[in-house]
Amino acid sequence: MQSKQDIQNAIENNFEELLQWIDQQDEERFAETHESKWSTGQNLSHLIKSVQPLNQGLLAPKEFLKAQFGVANRPSKTYEQLVEKYQSKLGTVPPNLTGTGFDPKVVSNDEKGKMTETYRSEKGKLKECIEQWTEAELDEYIMPHPLLGKVTIREMLYFTAYHNQHHLKIIKNYYS
Repeated sequence: MQSKQDIQNAIENNFEELLQWIDQQDEERFAETHESKWSTGQNLSHLIKSVQPLNQGLLAPKEFLKAQFGVANRPSKTYEQLVEKYQSKLGTVPPNLTGTGFDPKVVSNDEKGKMTETYRSEKGKLKECIEQWTEAELDEYIMPHPLLGKVTIREMLYFTAYHNQHHLKIIKNYYS
């Protein structure tokens, strides 16, 4: 996955794979926690809280991003390099994100439909946001990630595609 189109396809596929899996699960299990870990609903809440500020950031004027965060001083990492960096960072922090703004809210089973619709909507917004960026701009502009530090826009999109797979694996493990 390197081109903007590849990223858009991965985001579409990874968001939909997660959403389809959640849609197929019993509604009464949506809020069920597992060994004091996040429920499926809390995982989805976390993902919603992760993509909403990304969408806002991608819609900001590029000159604002440049003034706030600067520009890249290195080439973008590959998808594989970014995933490796994220996985290594995960091992150095507590397993929750309390206080970062990305910690999930408590959810109830009856919120499943609304939350999956919200996530589908955010996916659509993200795809529209990506259209506003050129290939070169994906590697030029940077933004902060709470765990990875400053990353290029391309790297943030790689992370977003991977983040869905990461959380899908977690919630699938609950049911295996």
